[in-house]
Amino acid sequence: MQTDRELQALCELSESELSRMLTEEYGSGQARDADAETRIISYLQDLRDVLRMGSGAGVRVLRMWLDEACVNNRLARDETMRERVALLEYSRDRMADIALADPVSHVRLQLQFSQEWAGTKANEM
Repeated sequence: MQTDRELQALCELSESELSRMLTEEYGSGQARDADAETRIISYLQDLRDVLRMGSGAGVRVLRMWLDEACVNNRLARDETMRERVALLEYSRDRMADIALADPVSHVRLQLQFSQEWAGTKANEM
């Protein structure tokens, strides 16, 4: 529970100490790069843990988010195309995150999307 102690220590700082801490030079570019890399690695590990939840709740939640971002929708040339492109790019970025975090879950999601796409096409005919 090291994180909890760090959070408690931050909460106990005075306003001037917090301000000083936030305005100090962050450090060299190398330190920033290392910190960004650490955050990405932690994010991908967390995402992997969510995707591998035994109950399947993590995949269901991420799937809902991807569906809401129109990951499988075709783009139509209309007044909302720009917004739809942004959602599509966002959902594809999240799928890339999933692929990096847990390739097996990525393949499973892709299979689900493919089956739904095929079902939609069969219903249209």
